[in-house]
Amino acid sequence: FEPTLRTYMTPKETRQHQLLAYEALVRAQMERGFWQRARDTIREWQKIQPESIQALACLSEIFTYLNAPDQGAVTAEKVLKIDPDRSQCRLMLAEFYQQDNKQEKAIPHYLYMLEREPNREALIWGLTDCYLDTNQLDKAEEMAKRHLQLNPQSVNAIVNLGELELKKGNPEQAEQHFLEVMKREPMVYEARAGMIKVATRLGRLAEAEKLSKDFKGFQQDLEQLDRLRDVALRQSPRNPSIRFQIAEIFFRWGDVKKAQEWAESAHQLSRQHKKTNLLLAKIYEQQGDKETAAEHLRLAGVAPSNP
Repeated sequence: FEPTLRTYMTPKETRQHQLLAYEALVRAQMERGFWQRARDTIREWQKIQPESIQALACLSEIFTYLNAPDQGAVTAEKVLKIDPDRSQCRLMLAEFYQQDNKQEKAIPHYLYMLEREPNREALIWGLTDCYLDTNQLDKAEEMAKRHLQLNPQSVNAIVNLGELELKKGNPEQAEQHFLEVMKREPMVYEARAGMIKVATRLGRLAEAEKLSKDFKGFQQDLEQLDRLRDVALRQSPRNPSIRFQIAEIFFRWGDVKKAQEWAESAHQLSRQHKKTNLLLAKIYEQQGDKETAAEHLRLAGVAPSNP
C-alpha cells in the first residue's frame, strides 16, 4: 500500500491530496504495528503541515505502544491546547502521567472527563488506581464500589478492591478478591502480583517463593503476548503459527477459553497446522469431547490412544 499512497505525496499533487495520503499511510502503518515507520512518516507529514492536530493525535497513540510516556504526555498536551474536548487524547494523557508515576497530574484529567462521561469504566478504573497509588483510600473505595455497581463482572474493579484491602491491612479479604479474579480471568497481572503480597503478609513464605518464581515466567509470557498481538499479528494477520503461540500462552496460564478461541482461529487458517491441532485435542479432551479431540489428533497425524 505504501508505494501507491506515496504517489499522492509528491509536489505535483494538491496539498489536500498530500495530507490525506499522509494520514492514510500513518493509519495503515499503525494498524500493521509499524510504529517507528509511522513515527517517521509523521515527521514528513509535519514538514508540510506543522499545525496538524491529526498528526499529533496519531503520534500520541504511537508513544503508547513505544512505551514513551514522557514524550506521549508532551504530545497529548499539544493536542489538548488546540482541542480541549478530544476525550481520547485526554485519556491517553492521564494514562501517560500514570505510567510516569505522576498520578497527581493524572487525577484532574480523569475528573474532568468523568464529569462529562460519568459511566465510562476506563475513567473510573483509572481514577481508582490513582487514588490507590496516592493512598487516598476513602476515594479509592468509593470509586471501586461505583465501578462494581456499574459493572458487577468487572475484574478490574475486583482487583482494585483487593489492592484496597491490602493497603488497609486486611490480606485475608484481599485474597478472596484476587482469587475471584483469577477464577474468572487467570491472566490478570495485578491479581497474580497481589497473591504474592497476600502470601508474604500471611507468613506463607514457601507459597510466596513459589508464586514469585512462577510470576517471572508469567511476566515473560505477557511481554511475548504483547509482541505477538501488537506487532507480529498486525504484520501477519493470517499466520496461523502466531495465533497458535498466543493460544499456547493462554493455555499455559489456565485461560482455556481464550486459548480455545485463538487456537480455533489458527485452525480456520490452516486445518493441518499440527501444533494447533494437538493443543485443540488437549482442550477438547479436558472438556470431555473425545470425538472432537480424536478428530484433531487425526489432523495432527497422531493416532488417538485407546480408552
